Amino acid sequence: MTYLLLAGCYLLAGGKAYYLAGAYPVLLAAGGIATDGWLRRDTGRTRARRLAAALAFAALTGAVVGLAVLPARWLGPVLLVNPDAGETVGWPALTRDVARAWAELPAAERSHAVVLAGNYGEAGAIQRFGPQFGLPVPYSGHNAYADWAVPPDGATTAVVIGYSERRLSRLFARCTVAGHVDNGQGLDNGEQGGPIWICRDPRRPWSVAWPDIRHLG
Repeated sequence: MTYLLLAGCYLLAGGKAYYLAGAYPVLLAAGGIATDGWLRRDTGRTRARRLAAALAFAALTGAVVGLAVLPARWLGPVLLVNPDAGETVGWPALTRDVARAWAELPAAERSHAVVLAGNYGEAGAIQRFGPQFGLPVPYSGHNAYADWAVPPDGATTAVVIGYSERRLSRLFARCTVAGHVDNGQGLDNGEQGGPIWICRDPRRPWSVAWPDIRHLG
């Protein structure tokens, strides 16, 4: 009952599937005892075959939903169940799009610029593939990524991804759209089509604004 109640709450609140991981050992143990008794009551092969078929189906479903076994273009239905399955699709393309915006900055301005990502997935993509495109290590206020580094107060320009115009207007005096993310697969994940901003003149020093930039999710 507790599992069903929490599952319903997380489903409505948009929680992650792994939030319930702590309940599975208890459920698996209880289910194992029940299944063992079910098999012992009938030694016929029909029941064993049904169990084997159920296990195979569960393994196949789990692999499709949770593992990277499908081509990216087939992931549309999977994202309805597991949105995270599409979040690493197009990371090189995302980084390349950010790099184009970065390259638009004059060389003198790049020396006082940073890259700011709205979540740790975007930041991870840029940190992983950014060096080959000439990008610096990104910053992000998302979850524990915010603890790793804070942009220097001397940074007057930011190439930003994953932020709304309304939120950026509270952080910078000027922002313009430099492009949009295209993962090249037509996959509607969390980043597809999102704007890439060039923002200038922070309204507050980064060290002062950082507590407000930090966010959990």
